[in-house]
Amino acid sequence: MVVSIGSLTYETTIDDSLKYNITLDVPAENTNQPFVAVVTGSGADSWVQLAASYPSVMSLAEKAGGDGILTAEEYFGVNITALTTAQYAEMKNQLIPVDSDESRKNAFFAMHPIKSLEKSTSISRMLSDIDFKLPAPAKTTLEFLLDENLSETYNEAFRFYDNTLISTQIDLFKSDPLQSVVSSKKLSGTYFVESSNYNYLLTFNEDGTGNLQAAALGGVITWDELPAINADFTWIRKGTQVRITPILPLVQYVNYYIDHGGAYYSCNDYDQSNSQCRVIYEYFDIELIADIDAGRFAYFRPRIKVENENGYIYAETSPSELSRIISAKDLSPITESELVGQDWYTSDHRYVFDENSTVLKTNLSTKNTESFAWELNGARLVIAEETLWFSAKDIAGYSILSVENSRAMRKFLYKRTPVNMTESDWIGRWTAYPYDRLSYSQDVNIDKTWRDGFEAEGAGGWSIINNHTQSAISNGAWRMHRDVLAIHGDKYYMSVCQGKEAEIFVPYNCYLSVATRSASFDTVGFWGSWSYPAFNEKNSGQNWIPLGGSILQTIENTGNISTEYIRVASNKLLNRYDLTILEMTNAGKDEIELCEYKLFEDCTESEKRVYLRGIELKLTVSGEGDILMRHESYFLEGGYTTYERSVANMLMVPKGYPQELIIKPDAGGLLSSDAVSGCGGTLVGEIYRIPALVEPCEITVNF
Repeated sequence: MVVSIGSLTYETTIDDSLKYNITLDVPAENTNQPFVAVVTGSGADSWVQLAASYPSVMSLAEKAGGDGILTAEEYFGVNITALTTAQYAEMKNQLIPVDSDESRKNAFFAMHPIKSLEKSTSISRMLSDIDFKLPAPAKTTLEFLLDENLSETYNEAFRFYDNTLISTQIDLFKSDPLQSVVSSKKLSGTYFVESSNYNYLLTFNEDGTGNLQAAALGGVITWDELPAINADFTWIRKGTQVRITPILPLVQYVNYYIDHGGAYYSCNDYDQSNSQCRVIYEYFDIELIADIDAGRFAYFRPRIKVENENGYIYAETSPSELSRIISAKDLSPITESELVGQDWYTSDHRYVFDENSTVLKTNLSTKNTESFAWELNGARLVIAEETLWFSAKDIAGYSILSVENSRAMRKFLYKRTPVNMTESDWIGRWTAYPYDRLSYSQDVNIDKTWRDGFEAEGAGGWSIINNHTQSAISNGAWRMHRDVLAIHGDKYYMSVCQGKEAEIFVPYNCYLSVATRSASFDTVGFWGSWSYPAFNEKNSGQNWIPLGGSILQTIENTGNISTEYIRVASNKLLNRYDLTILEMTNAGKDEIELCEYKLFEDCTESEKRVYLRGIELKLTVSGEGDILMRHESYFLEGGYTTYERSVANMLMVPKGYPQELIIKPDAGGLLSSDAVSGCGGTLVGEIYRIPALVEPCEITVNF
């Protein structure tokens, strides 16, 4: 084991019982610096490398007490585990400076709520299961985690490979006393419970009462409903188990209910035309898993009962939501000078604070501006009915926990800095960051067109409004404004507003986005799930049409879909049946390079294939109707379906293969024999048959 403090290193050996002793005789100037310990296996186990980030020696000395000896009972972080390794790697990958105990705590709070715990289970699996190898090209477990794309790939691949894998590993994690230490310290206070998808604000009073606020509970209520939750409760704790019971019935309403197994339950009791189900939250269980430097890991489980007008139809304990719990008292305070005189943005509002404790708050969609008094107390900022808790600082601003009208939500607060972009500074391929499975690309072209990566259908025009804002329109009907608030390194921090095109543009919604730009139009990711590009394999000419980004399917010469892939990283897809990874290893404006290889292995040159961009067909349409393209789909399970997708003002097809379009007038409309023309096609009924093409062309449709 090697311990690094500043420029100093200390070494010791871990014995066969996995215990170690080390004496740290540290110069005074280094005693307030956080430090790192890295453990490397020997011989055949040299691929095992674990690490941990520690607070300063001064901080640890306080925990150690008078004898100066620090044990696991005094500080659980003495144990170097898969979890501490994943946390250290995430801290390094975020590039947040860690030069004091305060900045170290900030780095922990800036982490994704649960990703480090999930990734630690990948390491645990590799250490315990002979069928799970260290994925190439990583040489050690720490190197695997420091390669953000590689660890993200296998974290998602393991989830799809076996959806019980992560939960099984966490059960093993909980049984390991070295990793799952849960202190018995009092629970009273204000806490944030954060999962991958939901946020809850919980207040525990010492008398056994409390309050819960949330924007949504579990996955029961659909996103577009988002009713605010504000419920008083009683609570009791026994060891690692906490139960929250609402004092008054906590009820929400849905038009139908789908349980977590996918079963559908109708809310129609056949007596009323607009029946709804009552979703009754009977209680919530919290299972404390482990203490960490920035809070605790826990499971959050709602117990619900569903009723329609005829009474009970279903009850279940919802699947556990893996969550992180943060205590409000652990958040670092900020000062008024950090806020005053700056221009701040969340996903939906702009804030300008002045020295007289007044803030101008502007709704980014409606442009309505109101003036409020504001009050800052430590990490807690109150603006009328809204409370912002500052949880972590980064280069662009702050990560915050917002509570407004009982809606508790994780947000970001970005600070506007001077930006001066010309038209040429916009041209290139923009890719959403971080580069995970949800990342997408957009092309901004020199000819004033834009599109979603390789997609043809989304083609539209763009212009600049000022030196930091671009306006783009898609299909003549949907407008998007991208306002660059700040540029830090290669990252562009933006406020994006979008909505229907109108003489007076009123956005439907706004959100914050981070992206990188490649002026050469290369890419680090597959296109978005709405994309329908077409390609030809460079050597054979074989046609290839991927349908979407979350499920990518290969069409053989017959035109039938044969293989199913699922996106697991920005540039990688998993074939769940063949257990292969399909990786985009290179991409330009007109061609891509793909490589398919076995899980846990690495791409070789012989496995790479180059695909050329297909042919774009422009559509000029007048009148009312729909234009569709049909795909006949065969799946590996033996099923069959016909898939029709609507095309708008442009589509892409493979070179050298005949195509068919379905031309459907609106109800009551008729097609004349000359209603469709172009590209050498022939109209037979509602089918427009296009011969194999080698050049772009245009089709005119008159409904």
